[in-house]
Amino acid sequence: MGARERLAPQQSAALTASEHSDEIVVIGRRGDAAVPAETEFNEDDIAADGADSIRELLYNLQPSIDPTGAEPVILINGKPAGFDTSILSYPVGALVRVAVLKREAGTRYGARKGVRVVNLVLKPKFASLEVEAGTNAATAGGQYGGSAGAERTAISGDTRWSVRARLDRQGALLKSARRFPQRADESNPGIAVALLDRVEGDPPLGPLAATKNQHSIDQDDFETLEPASRNIALGMNVARPLGGVTASFSLDAARSTSTGLRGIPMVSLILPGDSHWPPDGGTVILTRPFAGTRPLRNDNRTQTLGASLTLTGRIAGVQTSLAADFSSSDNYGLLETGVDVERLQHLVDVENRDLYAPFDDSLLLVQRSRSRATNVNVRMNLQTLFLELPAGPLSWSFSANAGRTHSAITQNDNTASLSNRFTQFRSTGQTSVNLPISSRGSSFAALGDLAVDISLGLQSMAGSTAQTSYGGGMTWTPFAQIQLRGSIDRSQSSPTFEQLNGPIITTINRIFDYDRQEFVEAAWTTGGNPLLGRGSQSSISVSMTVQPLARQTLAINFGYRQFVAKNSPTAFPELTPAMEAAFPDRITRGAAGKLLAVDARAINIERQQDANLSSSIDWRLGGRRHGGSGVTPLNLAADRLQVNFALSYQLHLRSESLIRRGLPMIDRLANSGGSRHALDLRINLGKRAFGGSLSASWNSASRIVGTDEVFRLTPPLRFNLSSFANLDRLMKSRRGAAWRRGLKISLDVQNLFEGYPRVTLLDGSVPAGYSRNEADPLGRTVRLAFRKQF
Repeated sequence: MGARERLAPQQSAALTASEHSDEIVVIGRRGDAAVPAETEFNEDDIAADGADSIRELLYNLQPSIDPTGAEPVILINGKPAGFDTSILSYPVGALVRVAVLKREAGTRYGARKGVRVVNLVLKPKFASLEVEAGTNAATAGGQYGGSAGAERTAISGDTRWSVRARLDRQGALLKSARRFPQRADESNPGIAVALLDRVEGDPPLGPLAATKNQHSIDQDDFETLEPASRNIALGMNVARPLGGVTASFSLDAARSTSTGLRGIPMVSLILPGDSHWPPDGGTVILTRPFAGTRPLRNDNRTQTLGASLTLTGRIAGVQTSLAADFSSSDNYGLLETGVDVERLQHLVDVENRDLYAPFDDSLLLVQRSRSRATNVNVRMNLQTLFLELPAGPLSWSFSANAGRTHSAITQNDNTASLSNRFTQFRSTGQTSVNLPISSRGSSFAALGDLAVDISLGLQSMAGSTAQTSYGGGMTWTPFAQIQLRGSIDRSQSSPTFEQLNGPIITTINRIFDYDRQEFVEAAWTTGGNPLLGRGSQSSISVSMTVQPLARQTLAINFGYRQFVAKNSPTAFPELTPAMEAAFPDRITRGAAGKLLAVDARAINIERQQDANLSSSIDWRLGGRRHGGSGVTPLNLAADRLQVNFALSYQLHLRSESLIRRGLPMIDRLANSGGSRHALDLRINLGKRAFGGSLSASWNSASRIVGTDEVFRLTPPLRFNLSSFANLDRLMKSRRGAAWRRGLKISLDVQNLFEGYPRVTLLDGSVPAGYSRNEADPLGRTVRLAFRKQF
C-alpha cells in the first residue's frame, strides 16, 4: 500500500493540493471510523512491534491504548465488531493500520465516555499460510519443550476466514535436576530390614539379610517440580456479509493434559517371628518400594469444545449485535496419595502375599474427580444515537444475556463416592446513557468537553432474588491536552458459575509453609464451592491523562481508586499464618504438623478494602503517527526505527481484610505479605527488519507475621527479553531468497537474571527451605521460534 493510502483524509487533501495547485481533491480511506484517530499505527509501526497475532499486538500497545488495562471497544474497518472476537487470532500481516480513536468515540459506540475505541483496518485482499515451530528450555537444564502450529487466513473485502491448529508440549522438571539441601528426615529409599526384640546369639536373618539396601533408589528421579504437559488446540472461523449484517461463525476445540510424579511410595511391613517370612525367628520390619520404580501420580486432563454464531450490523438504524454461544468441558483428575498399608499388612499376614513381587495398583490410595459442564448463552447488544444535542449526540446502549449451565461432578476415593449435579439459569441486563453537557465547539466552549454517563443493571439467578448494579461517571476535557474522569460504581455480587460449580481439580503445588519454615509439595484443590453466598462491591476512581505534545507521542496518566467489598466471593489468597488461622478447616496437616493439603476453593470474606494510587508514562518516538487532523511530513524515510518507553507505578495505600466477624482485621501491607510499591517497565525498539523489547517488574519487600517468627519477603526483580528478525529484510543478497522470504526468527528469554523470591528472618538469616532452587526451581528459560509465511 502506498503512502497516500496511509494518510488521513486531511493529509490526502494536502498532498493533492501540493501536486496540483489548481485543484483540491479529498481522498477518503477505506475503513476509517466516524471519529478521528488520536494515535495511529501503520504497517511499519505494526511490523516493528514483532507481535504475531492481533491479540498480542493489542496487548503490547496497551500503554498507548489504555494504561489501566481496561478492554477497548473493537471496530473492524470502522464498524463495531460486537461480540465477534475471532479477528484477534488473525496474523498482524492482515492489518493496514490500527487507529486509537479520540476519547469521545466511546459514547458514539455505546460505551462510557473515556472508554477507548480501537479501529482495526484490514487489507482488502489478503491470504497467507503461516507455519511456526519453536523449542524452549531452562538454561539450568532439566526441562525442555516445544511447540508447532499452522494457520491459514484469507480476506476478500468483507468476507474473511481462518483455520488454525497448535500443539504445545512441555517436559517435566524432575527434582533430581536441581540441588537441594539435605534434610535430616530424608533417608535413602530401598529395601531395608531391621530386627525388633532380637538379642545376641539369635540365629542370622537368612535370605532376608541379603535384601538389605540392595535396591537403592534416588527418589528425586521420580518427583517432579514442574509437571509434564501437552496442549492441542484447533479452531476455525468465517465471517461474511448477509444483507445489512455481518455473520460470523467460530468453532474451537482443545485438549490439555498434565502429568506429575510424587515420588516412589515406600511401605513398612511387620513380620512377626512366627510368620512364614522370617524363617530364623525374631520380629522383622521390612521397608521396601511399593512396586519397583513405580511412582505416585498426579494427572489432570481437560477437553473443551465451543461454538458461536454472531450477527452484527445496523437494524432499523440501531447498531445491533446478537450472539449464541455453546461450550462444553470435560475434566478428569487423579491424585495418588499413598499406600493402603493396613490392607497390605493383612494380605501379608493372612494370604502370604509375596514380599518380593511388585504390589498391584489396587493397594494405592487414590482420589479421582470427574466433572462435565455445558453452557448455552444468548447475548444481545443495542447501541444508538437518538438525540443530537448542541454539545454532541446523546447515546444509549442496552445489553442483555441469558444463559443455562449444567454440570455434573463426581469425586471418589478408596472409601466413598460423591456425585453432584447443578443446573443454573442466569440472566442479566444493563442500560447506559451518555449525556454530553458541553463541547469546545458549542456555546459553552469555555467549559471544554464535559459529559456524564449513567448505567443501571439487573441480574437474576434461578432460586434467588434479582440483584442490581448502578454507576455513573463524569469526563471533562478542559483542554485538548488534558482529560479528567471520575466514576462511582456499586453492585450486588453473586458467585460465578465457576466459583459455584466449577470442576474440582487437585494439583501438587510448591508452597512455603510459614509454620514449619519449609517448602512442601502439598495437594492444592480448586473448583466450585456451592456454599458461597452473595455480597456487594463498590468503587470510586478518579484519573487524569495529559498529552502535552501535539503529535500524541507522549501520554502521562495519574489515578486513584478505592474498592470495598462486603461478603463478596473471592479467590482463596496466599496461605499465610493469618489465613490458616481464619480457615483452619481448609488446611490438612500430618501427624508431625507437615502441610499436606489445602482446599483453595473460593471463599466469602466479610469485608475487604483496597486503595491505591497509580501513574504511568508512555512515550513513543519515530514512525508516522498523527493526531487525527495533523499532516504527516512526506519526506520521512520508510521503516524508521520505532522506540517505545512505557513505565507504570502503583502505590498501595490500603489493603485490609476482615475474614469473618470476631476475627482480627488482616492488614496485608503491614503483616500479611502485601507489597506497598509496584513498578512495571517496557522498552521496545524495532523496525520491519528486526526489533526487541525489554520488560521488567518489581514489587517492594513485605512482612508476614508468623506464629513464632516474623518473615521478610523480597519479591524478585524480573527481566524478560524478546527479539525478532525478518531474514528477507536483513539479508540483501538475492541468492537463496526463496527459503528466507517470509521467515521470522524470534528469541525470548524469561527471567533474564534468574531472580527469585527471598525470605529472611528479622536477624537476616534465611529459613530452611528457602534456598535458590527451592524458591524458584525453574529459573531462566529461553525460547527459540521460527515462523514462515507462504
